[in-house]
Amino acid sequence: MAKLITLFVWVWLFFGLAGCATQSEDMHATQIGPEGTSLDRVSSLRRLVLLPINYEIDGDVSEEWSQEAEAKKAQEAVINYLENWRGYLVKPTCSQQAEGSFSAEELRVRLLDQLSSSGKETKLPVETLDTIQKIARAYDADGVLVLKLRYEGLDTKRWAAVYGITFVTMGIGQYFYLFTLGTHYSAAIFDAKDGELVWYAQSNAVSWSHPVPGDYVGSMAFATLPNALPQVMFDKP
Repeated sequence: MAKLITLFVWVWLFFGLAGCATQSEDMHATQIGPEGTSLDRVSSLRRLVLLPINYEIDGDVSEEWSQEAEAKKAQEAVINYLENWRGYLVKPTCSQQAEGSFSAEELRVRLLDQLSSSGKETKLPVETLDTIQKIARAYDADGVLVLKLRYEGLDTKRWAAVYGITFVTMGIGQYFYLFTLGTHYSAAIFDAKDGELVWYAQSNAVSWSHPVPGDYVGSMAFATLPNALPQVMFDKP
């Protein structure tokens, strides 16, 4: 009876969290504001340029799925959420447009590699900073926004892992494994002036059978982003 109750609890927790974005990391750089108050530095970067979004798929997708179409929906959802709910002004850049030392697409790849391998405290290479500044100037932006979307779902190998874990743990341990699957978000904003990382967040929406639709990406990936400072604070008297 005790094992049955334990199993029921795990199933209830799992399906309760399925599809919800759970935050795993959140980083804010601060600055000194008026009267010595501490402000989120990203809030002052009101004008942002969004680098191209690529929706990576690693796993079987049951329904018809277009990576290109969902990436476009994700871009629209991000812009809509940041402008209407967070007060930022966001312009997308084109992956084919070459700016600075290399293209916006290559800048996206380099920034994401930097975040995952070199750490968040490491200064950007000179050519990366140069490209950030040139793209920001071209789009009249204060900061550069990069977003990584990666779906990790069930496939033949992962199904085998689920069956193996289920057998070894008497039907309970597989839920810990399934919690690691889903749509993973990594979002970061860099200050265009010096290339410093001013905001970063990682989260995961648990779902092992299908990726999160692009329409929902904005609110899930940027739930912890502070609101932009109001325009009146930028207007000169």
